Amino acid sequence: MIQFPAVVTTVSPAATVAWGRELAASLPASAVVLLIGELGAGKTMLMKGLAAGWGVADEEDVASPTYTLIHEYRRGARTLLHLDLYRVATAQQFDTLGLDDVFAPPAPGEAKLVAIEWGERLAGRLPPPCLRVEIQALPRAAAPELALRDDEPRRIAAAWVG
Repeated sequence: MIQFPAVVTTVSPAATVAWGRELAASLPASAVVLLIGELGAGKTMLMKGLAAGWGVADEEDVASPTYTLIHEYRRGARTLLHLDLYRVATAQQFDTLGLDDVFAPPAPGEAKLVAIEWGERLAGRLPPPCLRVEIQALPRAAAPELALRDDEPRRIAAAWVG
């Protein structure tokens, strides 16, 4: 079980997925998770583990909803809403999408997880508390000038806010 605030370094995409599984096991039945990090930082890798650990999807079935805005994964009484706000520049733009039910509490006996890539774009407009998860690629010591690569280590910091 993860104790928050938490800081971990993962050394591979598989390790990032594994930490996402562990994170899912540490969440309450209703939660909002903000995934923050640059393009290629590993947000979707973490989502693969989160969805698998929450028990709503297999890792290989999880993809970023960059163009569709939202993916819904459901198994039994559990639902995961995975949003990607990369193409939504402001909270006001989000308000026009008609997604008010995204943050509605789950029905009795159900569990609901809302995970938002680029979630910092909704700062101050989300129901507290939210788990803020920041992912940062760390430079490889041997060649820090190289572009971001999947096999670079990641620093992941998670803390409840609000």
